[in-house]
Amino acid sequence: LVRIIRENNLFSQLKLASKSGQAITGVVYQKILKLSNATNKKYKKGDIITFIQIDSKKLEFLFETLPSVSKIPFLIVFSIILLYLFIGLTFIIAIVVITVFVLANYYLALLNSKFQKLRMKSVSERTNNVSEVIDNIKFIKFYS
Repeated sequence: LVRIIRENNLFSQLKLASKSGQAITGVVYQKILKLSNATNKKYKKGDIITFIQIDSKKLEFLFETLPSVSKIPFLIVFSIILLYLFIGLTFIIAIVVITVFVLANYYLALLNSKFQKLRMKSVSERTNNVSEVIDNIKFIKFYS
């Protein structure tokens, strides 16, 4: 019964995340259609499309993980209390091990962020190149 409730909760989280990401993407695309190229000189079309894709995925991830992340402090406190009750003061070793792994995870997250930025830069360049090629094809078709 608990597993069914947990799976239903997870399904609802994923459904909400998917709908919210699609809704935000739709709203931003509608706004882009209202903009003209003359008023938007700061960003190219490829940059805007990349921003939309990345930001909507981040929003989906936020809605997926926020309920789980909000439970983490309670789980940590509850786990520490249970460790103390079951094994006494030797739980300090477990706390040290957990701290080491949390710090390692933080370092790995920083590395992941660095590589993600590099990846986004290359995705943005590729999207700009494709957008430029499509614009040039439109130009050639228009004047031929």
